[in-house]
Order: sequence, then C-alpha cells, then structure tokens
Amino acid sequence: MTAPEKPAEQDPKTPEQATPNAPNFVPSHDTEVLREIARLSKERDDALDRAAKAEQRTSELENTMTEAEKANLEKRAADAEAEVQRLTAAAETAARTAALAGKVADPALALKALDPTKHLNEDGSVKVEALLADHPALAPTGTVAATAADGGGGPQGGGLPTLDTALASGSTTDINAAFDAALKGGK
Repeated sequence: MTAPEKPAEQDPKTPEQATPNAPNFVPSHDTEVLREIARLSKERDDALDRAAKAEQRTSELENTMTEAEKANLEKRAADAEAEVQRLTAAAETAARTAALAGKVADPALALKALDPTKHLNEDGSVKVEALLADHPALAPTGTVAATAADGGGGPQGGGLPTLDTALASGSTTDINAAFDAALKGGK
C-alpha cells in the first residue's frame, strides 16, 4: 500500500493577488495601530523639533554668557593690573622713604623733590648725595651740605640740634642726640 498522496500545497495568496481590482482589506485593529503609529511619529517629530530649537537656544545663550564672562574677566584683569601698578608704586615709595629716613630732614618732601633722571640709580635706589647737592634744605641738621653753587659753604647747624628743632625735623637720630645732650646738662 502506498501512502496516500498529499494534496499539493497551494501558494498562499495575498488578497491583492486573489482579486486585482478589490480594495485592500485591513483589519480594524491594524487601522488603530496605524493611527497610533502616525500619532506617535508626529509626537516624535514635534519633540525632535523642540529639542533642536532648545539646543539652538542653549548654544545662543552659551555664546552670550561667554561674551559676558569674557567682558567681566577682561574688566577684572584690568582692575588687577591697575592694583598691581598701584601696589608697585606704593612699595617703591616705601622703599625710597626708608632709604631716605635719617639721611634727609623730611623724607616725604625729599620724595616730592626727587628728579628721577638725576637722583635715582639704575636699580631705582636714591642717590642721596645728588639729592642733597640739588636741595641742601633737605639735609638733616648738624650735617655738612653745600650752600653755594660752587660747592662752598660750611657746616650747617653748628653742632647738636635743640630738642625742639630735633622734634620738628622728625629725625630719630637728631631727637636722640638732642635728648642725650639735654640729659647731660646741655641745652
């Protein structure tokens, strides 16, 4: 006995092949799925558009913020540079005042009379002798300074200063000398 023959398998045909003029049949649940896919696709496209706009706005804000920050940093750098210059000048003045203390009667007045081309060394230190030669009135009392243009003259002050003169000059050396002289029975 031979096995019964199997009926030949038929090619499954799509509805389009079955009837070429008939409209495509789509089950109702497929229509709902297609609508949902279309709605979600539209939402996705809208979200992508919003994200692109937000990214563009963020980039614009970053550029704006960067420009504002640059301006702020440039202002702060200029302020810092001005402060450095001010502090450098103050340190220079303090160093020159300290160098003149005890060597001139009034260091503050000596700084005002200072001519950088004549009275400063290359390193910025004060040429006290040149300053006193040009401005003999700055010499502390009791020292020798030139009084004439040809360098003539003699000792100024004629000895120890009085306590009042020493106090007026502000020189600690003169004040101490005058105080010592007063204690020993001098003036």
